[in-house]
Amino acid sequence: MELIRGLYNLQPHHRHCAATIGSFDGVHGGHQAVIRALQQAAAQQGLPVTLVTFEPLPREYFCPDEAPPRLTRLREKILALSNCGVERVLCLRFDARLAELPAADFIRQVLVEGLDVRYLLVGDETVVTKAGKQTHGLDRFFSSLYGKPVPGLAFFAISLVSVQARKSYPLLVEQRVRSEAEKEAARKQKRQKKTTPKKDAKGKQGRPKGSKNKDKTQVEWTPELRCVQGLLQRVMKVIAGFCAVSY
Repeated sequence: MELIRGLYNLQPHHRHCAATIGSFDGVHGGHQAVIRALQQAAAQQGLPVTLVTFEPLPREYFCPDEAPPRLTRLREKILALSNCGVERVLCLRFDARLAELPAADFIRQVLVEGLDVRYLLVGDETVVTKAGKQTHGLDRFFSSLYGKPVPGLAFFAISLVSVQARKSYPLLVEQRVRSEAEKEAARKQKRQKKTTPKKDAKGKQGRPKGSKNKDKTQVEWTPELRCVQGLLQRVMKVIAGFCAVSY
């Protein structure tokens, strides 16, 4: 495993990677599950795995008196990550400069210009893009940093929602990664839509003359719908023993 201390030590061969960010203190079972998921995705795309971490830990910098004791020292953490098969670790010094760095600049300097990350695995509260006016596909999102669609992450989540408390409680979350064949099919469909001549938009408001109601029982089972169906079936098995579900 290669340990890279600071952005200034990044070399050209460190670019184009699959990465994740975190403290990874203790490298416990949850951390190891994240690493395995990242390694699987990296292997599919032929990318090396890079883990970005900090020294000292952010909570130690912001709350030195309240931060809990570490589970592992830096040397022990690096050894544990090496045993997990991580190929590279980028260790950034968490000081006042990094703490005051805006999120957009961190993304640009570290993830884009520094590592040129091609696949990023992050937690559910990490936001790196901003919605635009158009939908660009399942795994492409409009980035306000660059003014164009960028590759992104797509998740399906099944949650219980409390209307009174205005809170949601996730039951299952699954990442959806499209295959190259599915991406090519989507591009082909998009090209066909562009070549289809558009009809004049002039006319009266309301439903066009001669249109018919669609039979909603006839559903085209896309891979995304199959994924949602699988999630719902798993949820039904879990809650079947606790409550009766009716439709």
